[in-house]
Amino acid sequence: MSKRNTLIGLAAALCGCLLPAAAQQPNQEQMALNYFQNKEFEKAASLFATLYQQKPDNYYYTYYFQCLLETGDYKEAERVVNRQIKRMPDMQRFPVDLGYVYEKEGNPGKAQKQYERCLTGYRHTEQSLKELANAFLSCHQEAYAIRCYEKIRTLNGDPAAYAYELALLHSRNGRHEPALRELMLWVGAHPDKIGSVETELLSWTAEDEDNQKKTLIGKTLLQYTNKHPEEAVYARLLLWFTLQEKDFAAALKQAAAIDRRFRGEGRIVYETATIAGDNRAYAVALEGYEQIRKNYSEHSPCYEAAVAGSLHIRYLQLCETYPPALPDIRKLQTELDSFFSRHPLQDTYLETFMNRIEIESFYLKNNEKAKQLLQDACTRSKLSATGKAACKLRLGDLYHGEGEVWEATLLYSQVEKAFPNDTIGQNAKFKNARLAFYMGEFDWAKAQLDVLRAATSKMIANDAMQLSVLIEDNRSGDSLNRALHAYARADYRYSCKEYAQAKTELDSISLYEGAAALEDDALLLRARIAIGERQYPEADRLLESFMQRYPDGLLSDDALFLRARLQEEKLQDALTAMDLYQQLLKQYPDSLHAAEARKRFRVLRSSGNPQP
Repeated sequence: MSKRNTLIGLAAALCGCLLPAAAQQPNQEQMALNYFQNKEFEKAASLFATLYQQKPDNYYYTYYFQCLLETGDYKEAERVVNRQIKRMPDMQRFPVDLGYVYEKEGNPGKAQKQYERCLTGYRHTEQSLKELANAFLSCHQEAYAIRCYEKIRTLNGDPAAYAYELALLHSRNGRHEPALRELMLWVGAHPDKIGSVETELLSWTAEDEDNQKKTLIGKTLLQYTNKHPEEAVYARLLLWFTLQEKDFAAALKQAAAIDRRFRGEGRIVYETATIAGDNRAYAVALEGYEQIRKNYSEHSPCYEAAVAGSLHIRYLQLCETYPPALPDIRKLQTELDSFFSRHPLQDTYLETFMNRIEIESFYLKNNEKAKQLLQDACTRSKLSATGKAACKLRLGDLYHGEGEVWEATLLYSQVEKAFPNDTIGQNAKFKNARLAFYMGEFDWAKAQLDVLRAATSKMIANDAMQLSVLIEDNRSGDSLNRALHAYARADYRYSCKEYAQAKTELDSISLYEGAAALEDDALLLRARIAIGERQYPEADRLLESFMQRYPDGLLSDDALFLRARLQEEKLQDALTAMDLYQQLLKQYPDSLHAAEARKRFRVLRSSGNPQP
């Protein structure tokens, strides 16, 4: 054999021996990780011991150290930690780990001495103290981490240094008073972080049945606002907290004070009035808008928006008055006409414009004027494309109410085509599908609804699913589907607010085959009609009956949520509403209404209502 061949043979033999060894470590590491994840710590410790001996870096140390603690091998853990301390004496983590070993083996006194040595036995810098704080936190030693951050303050002379970190540590351990002081220090030094402070305080109040935290927050914010009148951030926090407590009258006073002190030109008052209106505190909202009209010129930034807001609130009050007085309707109509004669229609005023359409079409039965206003808005206004699409949909609704089905579907189709992937386009598609349902074109309607079940809007997807299931489940042996046609006509009349005709159609369902399968849908529709007629006790009775008869039905969470809102908003029974919201969260945790039910429950509870 030549020398060359001999060398090649030797090289091949060497590679054959070395390759398995090279491949062994990744396999061993993967096995060790699998054992660790499966909590088989003794097996994992054996493998990590080998890996750590081969490469004593922090990665293998961390796993090996944890395995030793889990298996109770504290002597080996101590030996490994001391080895790391010798290898990397400047790392703050390992001396703390040593104290943690003492603590785990049942020697708290020795552990405390070691922790103290970590704090006082070194010439610390800000960076080393930050590392030490993180090391203490990894060993669940929050009190020592707090001392690290306090030592940094002494070191650099900044009394607000690491205030946010300290606040989180204090609150995590239930020490809310020092946590709140730290938050006030932090937001005072960093006013742009007010949102983070609001989020943290909100998390405190989520679990505060005895209202102790809220009392502390309110007292502290008032103290800081009075002590630092030149700092807007404390006043804004107090305003935010007052709004969270739904004390809108007090919030409006605070907003007015902030606007005066910091020359807000009415912006804070406007925001507060709008929030009050959104929460149905109509008197406070109107007072806020009126303050802007009285105290600021017509050229101020919020003046015209306040006028529009006032008109919107008065429209909402009109909607909740039954029966509304015709002089009040006429007066609001005149003021709306006057407002839009002075201001070109733009997106900012679209909501108020839609109120004007409702006044003309629903209250004054003047559909022709309402349609003309909407047509002008679609063609001659300064509205955005989306705003014009919204007007087209409303115009389609008016044609739909008049029985002009083809005009309605043409408008809906135009919006659907222009915005195929937007919520407004999906809403147009749903309106078209529902219109087909009203006309008895069940197959076509269901095909469209099935597409919409994948819509980006959860509400549209849910509505599409429910109507699709209604069609699928209620096709009877009667090839004409007369019961389903009768229900579709009833739903159509309800959508047009023709409640008497809707009830007549519902009464007729029982004459047809397949009526029994529609009983739950018909009962829920009767409840909705009763709400439309402002027969609130009757609506509550019907909804209660629905829940007793169909607790596991597809519409059960809808009925329960509707009843809870009825109790809260119309019957003014907060305790019953809270009980119903709790029922929904327990019985239907995956409901589309769960998030809103949880929010409303917390608001009612925070308003001083005892938990049911």
